[in-house]
Amino acid sequence: MKRTKKKEVSEVEPEKNRKIPTWLMAVILSLWAVGVMVVTQVIIGLIFRWIIPKHMISAPWVNSLYILISDLLSVFIILFVPYRHKKHSIRKDLGLLDLPKWSDLIIAPVGYFVYLLLSYLLFRIFSVFPWFNPEQTQNLGYNYSLLFGGERIFALIVLLVIVPIIEEVVFRGFLYGKLKKLFLDKCKKSKKLVSKANMIAIIAATLIVSIVFGAMHGQWNVGVDVFAMSVILCLMREITDSIYPGILVHILKNTLAFFVLSTMLY
Repeated sequence: MKRTKKKEVSEVEPEKNRKIPTWLMAVILSLWAVGVMVVTQVIIGLIFRWIIPKHMISAPWVNSLYILISDLLSVFIILFVPYRHKKHSIRKDLGLLDLPKWSDLIIAPVGYFVYLLLSYLLFRIFSVFPWFNPEQTQNLGYNYSLLFGGERIFALIVLLVIVPIIEEVVFRGFLYGKLKKLFLDKCKKSKKLVSKANMIAIIAATLIVSIVFGAMHGQWNVGVDVFAMSVILCLMREITDSIYPGILVHILKNTLAFFVLSTMLY
């Protein structure tokens, strides 16, 4: 009887020790980040349509409030589930361990310039394809310019400050950190890849995060542009071990884009 039990245990143990493949785990993490944001936006959108009068649903302040609530709820869910049992601080995992430094103000403009250069090069490459329209206007979800009027301050705070912070925490913080660790652990188990483990992990995590971030914007021209930005922001996080410079670049990018598009809509 004892021998039979040992045999049964030995047959069961491999089943328990099986791990999720690295590529599948990368897909799950990416779908988790994007999926939570999409589902949350849909649910909050339905709630808003139920409680907000029809004549007010298209008001800019309503759209700003919708973005604020859905994004805050998304980042809470995305971080709560993976980290709910962690005892130590998750700030290091997210690139938020230290407070912002004065050097971030110097690094951010450099990163922004490099992002513009990479975006320009990618636009030139994609422009050879007939289906790529570099001049397609991004839909901000507003019917008129917010440069004037009482709703301006609220909209600016949401779109130009809160949204960049949340997106950096989710993509360059949570997703990049998780993916890099995932690929790093995988490469270290291989004798052939262990010497290049860090470089492979950085490249793989950067490409996946940037592709996912670009795809979720829903337009080819916008997707290519934010892909370029994401690549630079991932590298900035790697160099500084922080997402604060990336947040500053993202805020600067959104600010300039918002005022340009708002001027065109006015």
